[in-house]
Amino acid sequence: MVARVFYRTVEVVGRQNLPARGPAIVCANHTNALADVVVLQAASDRVLHPLARSGLFQKPLLRPILGFIRAVPVYRAQDPGSDTGQNRGSFDRCFELLGAGGALVMFPEGVSHSEPALQPLKTGAARIALGSHLVGGPLPVVVPAGLTFVEKGRFRSRVLVQIGPALTLDEVELAPSAEAPTLGIAVEPPAPAVREITARIDSAIRDLTLNAERWEDLRLLRQLERFFHFRRGRHPGRFSLERRFRTLQRMLRAHDQLRRDAPVQLERLRRRLLRFERLRRLYRIEDYHLQARPELAPLAGRLVAGLLLGLALLGPATWGLLTSGPAYALVSWWAPRASERFDQYDTNKIVLGIFAYGSLWGIELTWICLRFGVWPAGALFALSLPVAAAAGLGLKGLVARLFDDGRAFVLFRRRRELRRYLLERRLEIEGDLAMLARRARSRKVGTQRKACSA
Repeated sequence: MVARVFYRTVEVVGRQNLPARGPAIVCANHTNALADVVVLQAASDRVLHPLARSGLFQKPLLRPILGFIRAVPVYRAQDPGSDTGQNRGSFDRCFELLGAGGALVMFPEGVSHSEPALQPLKTGAARIALGSHLVGGPLPVVVPAGLTFVEKGRFRSRVLVQIGPALTLDEVELAPSAEAPTLGIAVEPPAPAVREITARIDSAIRDLTLNAERWEDLRLLRQLERFFHFRRGRHPGRFSLERRFRTLQRMLRAHDQLRRDAPVQLERLRRRLLRFERLRRLYRIEDYHLQARPELAPLAGRLVAGLLLGLALLGPATWGLLTSGPAYALVSWWAPRASERFDQYDTNKIVLGIFAYGSLWGIELTWICLRFGVWPAGALFALSLPVAAAAGLGLKGLVARLFDDGRAFVLFRRRRELRRYLLERRLEIEGDLAMLARRARSRKVGTQRKACSA
């Protein structure tokens, strides 16, 4: 429920790969703190129990939430004041949950981050999976998952959850190791088996995530993807996130090849696209403004339709501003300031939103019930709260879009050379793209021919 409210779209691919019952460990990339857990739970048809660092249990706002989802604390040596000796109880709890046929959620990278690629995996997931069997419990399946956030840190953005085929561990050699236990497990799994399982988890998660060497590379490819879609008159938001993900994966492979084979041409494309995007943002011109001709009739039609919709939303949106506006303003102001890193934005907005909206709506509902009675005033008021809040957000976005459309129309009417200049720069970018695409295709064909002749 929380994920469906905070994110506009939670697209799930491969939901059937997570067994409906039986012990399982879901292993995913970790780029958005506790929001990763919220999204994974929303994508699953069964209860998932996350492992979380012990320090989170000390935070007043997080403690009740972690207790509600039955999270298991993990004590890390790098955390100040953390007693790693308590891990014995934590892993006994993991074995207990797995023994009862439960499912765990683990993030083998060990820490949430905002890096453009999967970070080196820790061995904890493999050790718990194998250790569960060595202490007399069942051998769980390991299910890889990949999380891709389209606009991390933004309310009502989109997220793709991909669940890969389960990794079975039946064929792994499980003879106990003579090494000293390192995680509080009574019997340490054999090191070769731990390394093998960790490598398999790493490979499976990489297939489900975008992994670039630099953020600049990934931003370039996302800009190119939008450029392609808008140039052909299609909005990228109309395509499934999985389709966009596969497109970006192919583009990443082509980009890595071109960086080796045509670095000068690739850098020229990067510079031209960067100048184009800077100019577009400077004048606050959206991609679709360059698609349609700046004629008065189409714009007037959109403005009239938008104004009619705005008038229809005005009443409930005003009610939403009065009943939910203070909570929205508090979360918008406080969440970025409470975040030490960018990957904590979504988590803090979700947590603060739960408490801010819950407290404000609770106070308002209590007053209405005491003043006018539970039925029908209290019931109607409670039903109106989420509807009015949604109307307020919708009107806010509509007004911003209408303002941008009107401003772009006036700008292009007053400065016709600006639109012509942007279109010329776009043609240059298209020429560079066509040249690099031909080069990438010829290299791919040449590689295939060499493979066939060999």
